[in-house]
Amino acid sequence: MNLIKNGCFQTPNITVPPYRNNNHPNWNEFIPKPAVAPWTTSAPTFELWHDPTVVNNRPPCYSAPPCKQNCEILSRSATMAPLLQADVWQTVNTKVGYAYTFSFCHTPRPGYKSILTVSINGITVGVFNENGKTPAFKTFKWQKYVVTFIAAMTSTKFNFHDQAVNLPTGGAGAHIDNVALVLKSNTKPLSWSLPTY
Repeated sequence: MNLIKNGCFQTPNITVPPYRNNNHPNWNEFIPKPAVAPWTTSAPTFELWHDPTVVNNRPPCYSAPPCKQNCEILSRSATMAPLLQADVWQTVNTKVGYAYTFSFCHTPRPGYKSILTVSINGITVGVFNENGKTPAFKTFKWQKYVVTFIAAMTSTKFNFHDQAVNLPTGGAGAHIDNVALVLKSNTKPLSWSLPTY
C-alpha cells in the first residue's frame, strides 16, 4: 500500500487546458495549495501538468505511467511573480526501526536545466543534475529512483527542491511523478544494512 497520498498528483483533475506560451495550448494549471494537500509547497501555488502538455512547439509531454498528471517543482504564481526555487514536500507517519522503500519518477522540463535535490528528514538522498537543453531532449524522459531505508522517527518528511539557477523569468525546472512509500515488512529488520533517516 502506498503511504504517500496523491503520489500521481491526480487531484485535483485538470480538465480545461489554458493557453500559455504565445497561444500554444498547454495542459498545465496553477493550483491553490489546499487543493493538493497533504502535499505542501513553499511556492504561492502548485503547478500541475496534465497529459499531454505541449511546450514551445515540442512534441507532447506525458506523465510517468500510470499517472496522467505531474508536478513541476519550480512553480510561479499566475501573476508572473519572480522566480521561486520552490520546495514540495509531504510528511508521512512511519514506524521507528522499520524498513521502507521510497520511490519516484523525475525528469527535467524540455529546454531547461534542473538540479533536483531530494531529502528524507533533511538528509539528502539524491541529487539529479539534468540538462533538458540538449538537442535530443524534446519531451519528458522519466527516470525512476528508489531508496530503501530504516525510519528514525514517527513522522518522515520527503522533500523535493530544484537548485537550478539562471532560469527564465517565471520559472521552470524538474518534474516529479508517481511518488510512493511502501512499508517493506511488518517486522523490524535484524540484519539489513540500510541507511537510517
